[in-house]
Amino acid sequence: MDWILNKKRISNTDLKKKKKPRKNYSKPSLRYCIDCKKVWVISTTGSILFYDHLPTYGLERRTCKACDNRSTETYEHQRRTTMIMFDIAEWIANLLVLGIAVILWALAVFMVAMLVSLASQWIDNLSGEVNEKI
Repeated sequence: MDWILNKKRISNTDLKKKKKPRKNYSKPSLRYCIDCKKVWVISTTGSILFYDHLPTYGLERRTCKACDNRSTETYEHQRRTTMIMFDIAEWIANLLVLGIAVILWALAVFMVAMLVSLASQWIDNLSGEVNEKI
């Protein structure tokens, strides 16, 4: 009789070895969001469920998809705003440089005109003095 009981015990252990371990699909993978400081889980329908009252000890720290999307949108908005500000600053700098260049060209033309008029007066004065001596 013992050998039958032993045989039965061996067959039970053999059956346990042959079974594949199942994944526990019923246990939700709760995570803690670092940004919004809430516990969250993705439900079976694909929506994100948030819990304020659950303890966070031992949970995986990961940013939830809602905060991740929000931070991406915020980053894109900040980048666009910064680029617009840089574009405006670049236009102002270009206008300033262009204005300074126009002023310098006007001063240069004015100085050349002054030198030409002074030279013509000097030549007229010299030619008048030469005519008086002769």
